[in-house]
Amino acid sequence: MTKTIKFAPLFFGDVVSSHKEGVEFLKKFFAIKTKEKFDFVISSAGGFPKDVNFIQAHKSIHHSHYILKDGGTMFSFIECRDGIGSKTFLDWFKFKTIDEMKKHLLENYTMNGHTALSLRNKLKFANIIVKTELEVEILNMLGLKRIETFDQIKNLDGSIAVIPNASLYLTIYQGD
Repeated sequence: MTKTIKFAPLFFGDVVSSHKEGVEFLKKFFAIKTKEKFDFVISSAGGFPKDVNFIQAHKSIHHSHYILKDGGTMFSFIECRDGIGSKTFLDWFKFKTIDEMKKHLLENYTMNGHTALSLRNKLKFANIIVKTELEVEILNMLGLKRIETFDQIKNLDGSIAVIPNASLYLTIYQGD
């Protein structure tokens, strides 16, 4: 019996152009396109290990936010059994303003600083409410709220998008 072996395409050459070509290829499989933004987005990272900690789970928040209306609310289901996932991530929240955070990040770039700034920017226009094992003190520091009961979700009034496995799928808004 012969087996069929398949490989994903490989992209070589100029770093920028080969990266762009690879991105376009993957969009065929991992992009969710919509012509509207939603009042509410309910998303899940997709379970362990995609939500093992906040650093990993943030990917699902990031991917989901592109189709959330300004002033909208995201409900994110992220376990975070191993906490934040970084010893330095919470240090970025000592900065009181986004401008302070940006300035420090430009002077001392770290990936965790970039993730912290990304979260702060989302919170400027959206409410993010999470179902998680993270402690309330940490959620407060991050600017997140906890889902207390599922009644918060049962009677939503407005447009709703539901994105399971949001850490894998990139939402793309194609409206005006």
